[in-house]
Amino acid sequence: MAVNPRGRPRAVVQRTLTAAGCRYVKRFTAPEHYRRERNALQWLNTVVPGAAPELTDHDDNALTLLTAEVTGPALHRLPQAGQAAPMLALADGLGRIACATQQSPCELSLAPAELDQMPSGYRKGRRTTLALAAPERATQLTTEAERLHTVLWSGPRSLQIGDLCLDNVIASGPRPVLLDWEFAYVGPSVMDLTATLSGFPTCRIAAHLDPNLAEQMIARWNAASGIIADPLTLAAAHVEWALLTTGELLELERAGRPSRPVVANRAARLRRRCHHAATAAATLALPGLHALLRTLGDTPAPTGR
Repeated sequence: MAVNPRGRPRAVVQRTLTAAGCRYVKRFTAPEHYRRERNALQWLNTVVPGAAPELTDHDDNALTLLTAEVTGPALHRLPQAGQAAPMLALADGLGRIACATQQSPCELSLAPAELDQMPSGYRKGRRTTLALAAPERATQLTTEAERLHTVLWSGPRSLQIGDLCLDNVIASGPRPVLLDWEFAYVGPSVMDLTATLSGFPTCRIAAHLDPNLAEQMIARWNAASGIIADPLTLAAAHVEWALLTTGELLELERAGRPSRPVVANRAARLRRRCHHAATAAATLALPGLHALLRTLGDTPAPTGR
């Protein structure tokens, strides 16, 4: 079962046996999530076979996808000591997807229409985070957010899974298979890579990368994608992830949803990620965003139910 950050199911997945072998039936609750995953799988199955489950059938009326079985352990099931090689393979796989689906701003008509902007939940999340600032700083933050948008969106764009987590990366042979594309979109090519480097910000399972491993992952991604993930673009992506996710996750933390066992150490992870993003904002000369993120990082963990 795929769940959203509030703990409600986005889709229900069932394993079934057909004449062609084992298949997975995924039934969605929201048309937007269904269309995003259907379009992403159709595109990937054509240009990067094996990077995502094979889509064997779909029903637009029932919001249902039928995909081939993917075997192998998810990354969070692997022992910590055995995760380095799969993480490098993940960086390589993300780079291959970026290379195969890369779009320039004038070529976005080549991408499926549903994928031409970020999911509605992320657009709302950005507004929620910015609204945490004092009203008198709204104009400054809006201006800086537009500058951030320019840095990120003026460069190469490619298909992003949008919700990259350790438990939806399957170590299936030498190249991982990525599951759950319901938040897919065509956006800045470094966003999914940055999600791995920042400890998977949308995920209930954290991953703390050794700095040396992070540098190796960036190098592998650069080589596979044909794009250079320069420090300023990566810094911008770190700030963007903080804006997209922090406001709503803080609301959930205050309300105690989902329960603590579901999202372990979420408050501490949020504060750490905000501090990192604040440093990135300072590097980009965005003083308003730096101050906002630093304040959020310094805020004591709210008490849930």
